[in-house]
Amino acid sequence: MVRNFILDGAEEDVKESIARFSEFTTYFVNFHQNRRNMYSPEAQATAISNRCVNENLPRFLDNARNYAVISGKLEKELEMLNADMSGFSDFTVSDRFSLDYFAYVLPQSGIDDYNRILGGYSTEDGTKIKGLNEYINLYNQTAERNDRIPLLKVLYKQILSDRDTVSFIPESFGSDQELLDALYAYLKDKDSAKTADIAVAIGLGITRTKELIYDMPDVEALGGNRNRTYRLKQ
Repeated sequence: MVRNFILDGAEEDVKESIARFSEFTTYFVNFHQNRRNMYSPEAQATAISNRCVNENLPRFLDNARNYAVISGKLEKELEMLNADMSGFSDFTVSDRFSLDYFAYVLPQSGIDDYNRILGGYSTEDGTKIKGLNEYINLYNQTAERNDRIPLLKVLYKQILSDRDTVSFIPESFGSDQELLDALYAYLKDKDSAKTADIAVAIGLGITRTKELIYDMPDVEALGGNRNRTYRLKQ
């Protein structure tokens, strides 16, 4: 019945295209299986519910807690950030770190907007607009160790969604030294950290992050391959 409804009044080329799939439902087996996986209630990597609740919500809550500290130390920087980001949304930077805002980061569009606050962006003429993590990195470079603040964690992209690239990835660093400074700043605030967590924090891929770590003589590895973490040498 659905097939007849689609074919009724359709152009000949459309009818020919549809006819090719007649009694050919196996073509869509993987497609339908992927959709089942996306909407599964199980805690599996391919499920949208798992991405929202088990992966992005903990990051969102960690960032909200850290923002309570950050907002008291970077008041001027937050004023500039609010001005720079005003064209993207009616929400302020502080709004985005309130618990009520989590509903807005369920779709990919909200995740892109949230991550833009952390990583900044580049204008059409190539001007780099700093994100919150870059302001944090600059603050930590001159702060005492016990006064440093952690970099915020970007949210994972939604399942099967395309994302807009945000800054605070390699192109956002003015030099290799700035990149290393960001990595050092992250490790200074941690007893130890896994490669994946370091990569997310500084916006690099895992392979590139490993290469950097291996070339840093004052960083040491702890544990075996599966549970390996890294820290600054004591």
